[in-house]
Amino acid sequence: MKLVIFGSGNIGRGLIPEVFYNSVLEISFIDVNKEVIDRLNSTKSYKISKFKSQDLVISNYKAYNIKENKPEALSIIENADLITTAVGFNNLKFIAEYLNEAKPNKKIDVICFENNVRPASHLSTMVNNENYIFIDATVDRIIPNTNSNSLDILCEPYYNVVIEKNNISNFNNYSNCKVVDQLDDYIKLKLFIVNGLHFIIAVLGHNRKYNKIHLTLKDPEIISKINTLKKIYIETISSTTSISKEYIEQYFDNTLDRFKQEELNDDNVRIARNMILKLSPDNRIIPIYNIINNVQEKEFYKSIIMELYKYNNPNDDDSKIIQESIKIIGINGTIKQYSKIDIK
Repeated sequence: MKLVIFGSGNIGRGLIPEVFYNSVLEISFIDVNKEVIDRLNSTKSYKISKFKSQDLVISNYKAYNIKENKPEALSIIENADLITTAVGFNNLKFIAEYLNEAKPNKKIDVICFENNVRPASHLSTMVNNENYIFIDATVDRIIPNTNSNSLDILCEPYYNVVIEKNNISNFNNYSNCKVVDQLDDYIKLKLFIVNGLHFIIAVLGHNRKYNKIHLTLKDPEIISKINTLKKIYIETISSTTSISKEYIEQYFDNTLDRFKQEELNDDNVRIARNMILKLSPDNRIIPIYNIINNVQEKEFYKSIIMELYKYNNPNDDDSKIIQESIKIIGINGTIKQYSKIDIK
């Protein structure tokens, strides 16, 4: 299989080549970052290093600067079997331009490894060529920022790629992915348990003067709150999806174990950023509140929401906006304004 990867950052180098390692014959990185492209071509190989696990050496690749070598890059696109992206959701509009300019005469799968809901479907609305087959996915791997100039990637051993069965012609290419009939259920699972729980832990930790996720998870009081959240997640997600309680519980426990890895050295303030988005009605926190039926659990979850709104970081723009709002209209009014719920 000929694999094209738009984007040579952490996910482009540190996840996608491993996911398709068993079936890929040739990898082509396409990017606009001249420095990284030149280093990839001159180095010839790099390592995906995983905590307490064997390194994976990636060497069967070439890298193309689409600004400097556009005709060659377009030819690579036209002859691909699978095109993937890891460029950031807001940059998919630029990928659409290149896909429209290329003129493939065969069917090519397209999967977007972006942290958003159904990014491949979003990309498809901007592309006018029926030879591209857009496959939606949810992806998950934690890759800490190392501030290193090395091409090598340091990441956790775990990754999870769930793709929707619709439109897949060759299932052999996706042996390292979980293929499901209905992706929406797994989008919810990741949004609430990975993204939502991560955010809650970060804010609870910051509010108690911890600066790292793994240090936060050594606090007995916080662990007690997380255990209550676990019960709530299992009940609410199982009642609104086709996923079993057993699978949700295993997924929750595995996610928590991942967050506890000291090697991640993850900053609470990094995870807590963009709180206005994360506390919006349809994001990772509030939908759970609206599903809960048990009165005692609803009161507990209400207390979690109120604590999230107390995140006070003078270096965080969203936090400053929220705290100023609380001063003017109170915490209940602020929650109603930003989360659209009345928790009186």
